Amino acid sequence: MSDSFDEIDRAYRKRLCVFLSKYTRCFADAEEIAQQTLIKAFQSLDTLRDKSKLGPWLYQIAYRLVLDETRRKKPVSLDDRSEFLDSTPNPHAIVQQREERTNLWNRIRELLTPDEFTATWLRHGEDYPIEGIASIMSRSPGSVRVLLFRARNKMREGCREFLEAPAAE
Repeated sequence: MSDSFDEIDRAYRKRLCVFLSKYTRCFADAEEIAQQTLIKAFQSLDTLRDKSKLGPWLYQIAYRLVLDETRRKKPVSLDDRSEFLDSTPNPHAIVQQREERTNLWNRIRELLTPDEFTATWLRHGEDYPIEGIASIMSRSPGSVRVLLFRARNKMREGCREFLEAPAAE
């Protein structure tokens, strides 16, 4: 029994933390919600009818838990990373590397509604199919397509300066 939990943990913990970190004020909060997600999922694993849908099911649980958490807490800027800095061995290098990878995602998050951002992240950040995103977000595939269409239009306009900026030398 614990072997199956370890297997699920190894396969999904890191990906869940990355997904959740887009919604939390620090990586430690994302790790905590990922842990809650894995525990909740493992306790309810027998209710999952189709084991091939484990990934979307985990993301759906994580998404609902992070929504519950954000309703309880006041939203905090993505730039508040003091807890993350305190818990890493080389904080400056890690933060600089993370900043380089996330500047565009941060800009996208500012432009989009929470649902548009979630759909966009799952599609392009996690490479989920439309049907998987629909399952995670409890929406129809058509609704997800509309969200992604609207998000692309907003991103095309709002991220123009990122796309047209000259390469750093």
